[in-house]
Order: sequence, then C-alpha cells, then structure tokens
Amino acid sequence: LGIDSSAIGINDNFFELGGHSLLATKITSRLGVDFSILVQIRDIFEYPTIKHFSKRLTFLLGKTGEIDVFTPLQSVKREQYEPLSFAQQRLWIMDKIVTNSALYNVPIAWRLKGKWNIEMLKKGYNAIIHRHEILRTVFHEVDGKPVQIVQQDITVPLSVIDLRYLSPEDKTSKIENISKIEAKKPFDLSQGPLLRTHLIIMDNKELVLLCTIHHIIFDRWSLDTFINEWMSFYQAFLENETEKLPPLPVQYIDFTKWQKSWLTEDIIQKQIAYWGKELRGLLPILELPLDYPRPIIQSYNGDTYQIVIPNKLLEKIKVFNSKEGVTLFATLLASYQGFLSRYTNQKDILVGSPIANRNYPGVEDLIGFFANTVVYRADCSNNITFKELVQQIKKKMLDAQENQDVPFEKVIEAIQPERDMSYSPLFQTMFVFHNQLKELPKLLDHSVEKIPRHMNGAKFDITIAMEEIPTGLQVDFEYNTDLFKVSTIKRMAQSFEIWLDEILQFPEEPIENLRILTKNEEKQLLHEWTNIEGNYQKDVVIQELFEQQVIQNPDSVALVYKDQQLTYKELNEKVNQLAFYLQKRNIGPESMVGVYIERSLEMIVSILGIIKAGGAYVPLDPAYPTKRLEYILKDANIQVLLTQSHLTQWIPKEIDCIDIKEHEMNISREKNINPTIEVKPDNLAYVIYTSGSTGNPKGVLYEQKGLCNFINASINFTKLNTGSKVVQFSSIAFDVSLYDIFATLVSGGTLYVCGQQDIMPVEPLTQFLLEKKITHAFLPPTVLNLLDESKFEELQTVISAGSVCSEQVAKRWVKNHLFINAYGPTEASVATIDIYSGKGTPPIGRSIPNVEVY
Repeated sequence: LGIDSSAIGINDNFFELGGHSLLATKITSRLGVDFSILVQIRDIFEYPTIKHFSKRLTFLLGKTGEIDVFTPLQSVKREQYEPLSFAQQRLWIMDKIVTNSALYNVPIAWRLKGKWNIEMLKKGYNAIIHRHEILRTVFHEVDGKPVQIVQQDITVPLSVIDLRYLSPEDKTSKIENISKIEAKKPFDLSQGPLLRTHLIIMDNKELVLLCTIHHIIFDRWSLDTFINEWMSFYQAFLENETEKLPPLPVQYIDFTKWQKSWLTEDIIQKQIAYWGKELRGLLPILELPLDYPRPIIQSYNGDTYQIVIPNKLLEKIKVFNSKEGVTLFATLLASYQGFLSRYTNQKDILVGSPIANRNYPGVEDLIGFFANTVVYRADCSNNITFKELVQQIKKKMLDAQENQDVPFEKVIEAIQPERDMSYSPLFQTMFVFHNQLKELPKLLDHSVEKIPRHMNGAKFDITIAMEEIPTGLQVDFEYNTDLFKVSTIKRMAQSFEIWLDEILQFPEEPIENLRILTKNEEKQLLHEWTNIEGNYQKDVVIQELFEQQVIQNPDSVALVYKDQQLTYKELNEKVNQLAFYLQKRNIGPESMVGVYIERSLEMIVSILGIIKAGGAYVPLDPAYPTKRLEYILKDANIQVLLTQSHLTQWIPKEIDCIDIKEHEMNISREKNINPTIEVKPDNLAYVIYTSGSTGNPKGVLYEQKGLCNFINASINFTKLNTGSKVVQFSSIAFDVSLYDIFATLVSGGTLYVCGQQDIMPVEPLTQFLLEKKITHAFLPPTVLNLLDESKFEELQTVISAGSVCSEQVAKRWVKNHLFINAYGPTEASVATIDIYSGKGTPPIGRSIPNVEVY
C-alpha cells in the first residue's frame, strides 16, 4: 500500500487505503505460504479490516482439516523437454494459427534519468536473465507436442544506441521509429532469447530502455518484478556486491509441473460448472457500429488511441468506490459494460478480462506467463441503475476469482459457442486494468519512469486498457483498423468520458437514461443533420400525383413488361377499373389488401388499384416461405388478396382471393374514370413486413404523406424526368420498390419490370439494362460489384442500397455515373441519401427533407 504500518488501524478498510484485487491476491498467496491454508480473495473483500479479517483467519485455521489447502510448490528435477503451462499452450496454438505475427509482442519502455553506468546496466540485465529460467526458454515441437527448453549460460546482448548527436525533434522521431519497428518484429519461439532490449542514450543524464518481450514468457505482473530486480542488480554491482536478491526457491517450470498435478479433473469440472452456468443460453455478438464491413476471417490489424481522464473525475470515482464498498476495477469494468449497453442498445454484455492467476503460494515474485482470461457477463436490463450494475459486477468479479484456474480454452470447449471465423468466441471486446504492484525503483540521484508504448495489432474488435498515472486515468483504446476509423474511436472516447461523469452524477438513475453524447454532437443530431425543410405538395396523396402525369403525358409509355406496354392513359384506366371493383368489396381508407402476384404488368396495376380505391397494399413475395406468408396474412388481418390462381393452393378459404386474370372481364366492365373517394395524407398507403429480432416478420405502417415526401425527395436527388427509364429490380416486399414504382410514375418516366430470369447477375441483368437502355437503377452493392460499369453508357444514375457499399465498388461506379448511396431502416419510413464524391468510404448522408433522424 505504500503506507507506514504504524499509521494503519485495525478498523481501517484495506480498499479505502488503496488496496485492490491484485494486492489482495498477494495477501492470500503469502498467507498460503505462512499458514498452509487456502484463503480466498472473497475473504478479504468481505472482511476488509484487520479486526474482522483476523477473526476470519482464526476461523479458517480452526478448520484446516475440513477445507482445501494448496499442495506446496517445490523445485523439481529438470528434464530435457518440459511441458507448457495451460496459458503457454494457448499462445503456442495462436502462434501456429497466426504465423510470423507480432500480435503477442509485449512492448515496454522506461526513461532513466541521472548519470548511469552503462556497463553495470548490461551486467544487471544479464543477471536477471540468469536469475529467471523463463527468460532463457525456447519452445520446440517434439513428437507432435509443444515443449519448452531452458537454455543454460547464455549472454544476451543489450543493444546501445547513441542519439546524443541529434536534435530533440530528431531524437523523438528516431525513438518512435525504433519502437514501431521493434513492436512489429515477430519472434521465432524456437530461437531465443524471446526478448529484445535497446538502451538509447539521449544525453549524458537521460537514457531510454526499449524492451520487447514475447507474451509466452511474460505477463503484466512480471513487468514490475523485471524492472525492480534489474535495478537491484545494478545497485549491487555498483557497490561491488555479488548478490543483493535472495535466490528464487522455484522457477516457472516448477509451477508448470505443479499446475498439471494440482489442477485435477475434479477441480476443472467444478470450475467449468460455474462458467457453464454463467455463460448458458444465447451468447450475443457485440454489435458496435462499424465503419467497414467485417472481414470474413478475423484480422488482427490494429492501432491505439489514448486519452487521459483528469484527476478531478478520477477522485469522484474513488469517492463513489468508498461509498459503495467496491474497487476501482469493479467500478471501471461496470462503467465500460454499461457504456457498451448504451452504445449498442444491447442488454446482455460480455467482456473478457485478463486475471493474474497468481493465487498460488510461491509464484508472487516469478517472471512468466501466468495470466488467464475470464468473462464478465453484465445484465443491463430492467432499468438497471449504475449502483445496481456495479454491485452485480462486484459479485461476478469475486466468483470469477474463485474459478480462475480452469484454462480459458477448456471453458470454450465446454460452452461450445457458435463459431464464426470473423469473430472471437464468447466476447469481442476486452477490458484491462493495470494496477501498479510495486513502486518503480528509487536510487540515489537516479529515477526510473515508465513510458507509454502500445501493443502491435488488435486481438479483439476493441480492447480498453486503463492505468492510474500522476495526471489521472490513462485510457487506451486498442481497436481493429479493419473495422473502425480513428475518428470513430475518438468520438467513442469522448463519449466514454462524458458517460463516466454521468454515472457518477446520477448513479441511481437507469443507465439507459444517461447521456453519452457531447453538446456539439447533440446539436448536430438534433438540429443540424436532421429535419431539413423542403417544399412539396403537403395536401395531396400519391394517386393525385400520378394522375397529374396522366393529364400531362397521356400517350407516353408508363409501364413495360417483356413485349407488353401501357401508356399513362391506358394504365390509369385499368387502375381505375380495378379500384371501383375493389370498392364494391368494401375496400376504402385504412383497408389493407394483399398483393401476391409474380412480376408482371398486373402486379403494378394491382398496387395502384388498391391505392386508388383508398386502401393500403400489403406486398407478399411469392418467393417467401409459406410460413412467413401465412404469418403476414394473419398478422395484417388480410380479408382481400389480389393474386394468381397457380399461387393460391395454400391460401385460407376465408380470404377473398381475386385472381386478376380470371376476374379480368368483370373488372373491365367498371368505370375507367378517376375515383372520387376522399383519401387524406394521414391515411395508410402501404404496409411492408420486415424481419424482426425475434424471427417473426414485423409490419411497418406507412402513411400517404410520408410516401409523397419520400417520392418528391427521390425525384429531386436522382434527377428523374419524363425521359427516364427505370428498372423495377427489387421485390415489391422491399421498400426500395417504392422508388422504382412511384418515383418513376410520378415523374413521367417509364418503368421496366424485370422478369424473374432478368434479375439474375451477371449476363441476364446486363442484357436487360442494355436492351432497355435503362437510365436509372436502384441496385444492391452485391449486384453492382458483379456488373461491369463500363458497359452501361445509357445509365445515368445508380443508387446503392440494401447493405454497406464498399469504397472500391463506389469508386468504380462514380466515374461515369451519378452515384448515390441510400440508407434507411424500413421502420422509419425514411431514407438518408448521399451523392458520392468519389473520396473515401461512401457515407450514409443526411436525412431527406422534412424527416427527423436520430
């Protein structure tokens, strides 16, 4: 704790004095050595004062015959080939999967101030390598199994680089360059040593140590031991002492063998049972908003963005910890999981975290890779407050401490999560909190300070690492650069700092009500980027806009399917006759009528006929599974269905099926003038069913005014006019078809309906677009990627929608076409539209006029 023991009273709280879980681990380890008894970290959390803990310890000592104790860790005979620990096996496998990678390099750096003896530093460096076998260990494969081999009597060079001759700016640049090169340089596990260190001379009173070590021989706990023992050796050699540190009673290989014997199948199964219960059920994928499509196979390309939370806010966190009886780790982990819940709108949040796994007597001062990975699962549902969440995480943290021994790989094997090569299993984000276990060495007229140096690559979508520093709380966001732009991570970091302040101000408010946006972001979202006013006829409905084109262009071709075509006048008359026919079946405003027809002229006539009768159409795609169609009919309470006889075998008898062909004679006897039924802008125009999160489709109701506004904006953005030729490519069950059908017929253009065989890329669709001389096409990026953009000289406007459009696809099409990236959730009756400039990833743009988007 760094506090004089005489200043600590028996009623002082260990955690309020600065204690944390790693120091608690040290206490349990030492008690295990001194009393040959197993003390749980939970005991220290639940009895955090000397007064209460002493009573607990007395109780445990009285139960020594009834509770588990650790088998002492002892030095054992060395063999030529030694087994790997469970943790090492994990990294060995990863090294084989991701070959020639620096993903598990651990880069560290220190600044040494004062007048240093470089020869003594070199001598101290090799002394610590000689002291710890693991720093002289290499890894081979023998008879198909990985083994570790300790190299004897080796001397490891300490590279010295003199930069005294450079300017301050050049020194900084040179160090950054060396640091990046070293961090990205892979190790060959079969060739030691698995550490590289450069001693850089800045001037006569300042040195920089750059050290890169493979994770298979080193973990975060080892860091403090490494630098402290190095400096102890340095001081001893300066004073002509041969040895200042007591010999190590055991080495890492002793732990490896002990672990294999102590971690019995009974213990493994007991701990797996806990994790099986904790991770049961559906394990959600973290749905962070991405800038780029997720690669099919997970990549590990990454970078780090860093912020510092000021001390003022850190002190507020510590006050909160004291009130709630929790550690800094618990509060920060809970804050991160709550933040992810707000950021993704998910309630079930899984976060991985490394755990020291040094709760064994005798390993406290060993260098090596002991750390294991555990998973913290937060339930952020039921209007949970931050106070409730942090207590939930405290309990899970204590449970995890007691079940940390079982290797993470065995947990994955037992859980058997759904595997996907594009994701890491169980969790996609990791939380790391660095507690400084020991103070940095203090030597007379010398000082040692740690310098930030980032890991190379990204093991997960995002890893957030926190460490308390003199100026506050350092937060590193390590992110996958194949998923995120740095600008996105910067915004996330700003939001996280705002979030920390919010949860401390309002810890008893539901977290879903708390703010995560900056004031500028709120202003942009609420005022600048949304609800742009635009002029359109607000008192008309879509059929009236179509009728205006009939008056202006009666003899122009409105609709084409194969060798059939209709002028605007002919189309309007057919539509009117169907409208009157439907009205006789009591179809009017707010009536919902199904359209279950294959691609044809009749499909378009049916849609317009329903709308002109005053009703709203409900599209049903014949390609959909029967169960989905049955659900839609029932959910929408469809009483009348326009269809074709060969599609009706499964239709319930109580539904009035109107076969357009069979009823053609009766329909043609109706009046062909425009119906005069009153339809208002607030009346329904159509209902589209989109897939819901539960698996059942969900119906979205669209009013006339929303449709008219969308069509007006679409005509303006895509430059539709009376000469336009538009392909009707998408299914009428997708809202993209609204543009194809209504924007074309309201602007006076010609709609070309694709046959089922024509929509197949590449050759059939290419032929259709060329033969019909199509000028406007609304196509998904997957189709655009397959087509040769250079062939379509007549094509003027290309609109991409349906999925994320890559920069490569957009750049191809923007060369000779107006390229528009359209985006919009079906549920919002809205599209955002961006006219692509040809630079960067196509943005989704702003909302269309008269629409608010948040």
